Amino acid sequence: MQATTRILARQLVRLRQQITNLQGSRAQIRGVATHTQALYANTSISTGRKGATKAMVAMNKVHFGTLDAKLGMRRTQAV
Repeated sequence: MQATTRILARQLVRLRQQITNLQGSRAQIRGVATHTQALYANTSISTGRKGATKAMVAMNKVHFGTLDAKLGMRRTQAV
């Protein structure tokens, strides 16, 4: 009877150790998942900024292109 009790006690100790290790592994996996989500969000923001920059460049070309043309016409009329 004592032998089986010892065996069961050892198994219980091992099981508790395995549970502790599993909980640590879960925490690490959650940390990696959180990090991955942060990287994905950062990439999305970067892509959005890139598109906004392209739009602003295009708008500036249109706006300042017409201003340059008007200024050029004024200079030629003044001469």
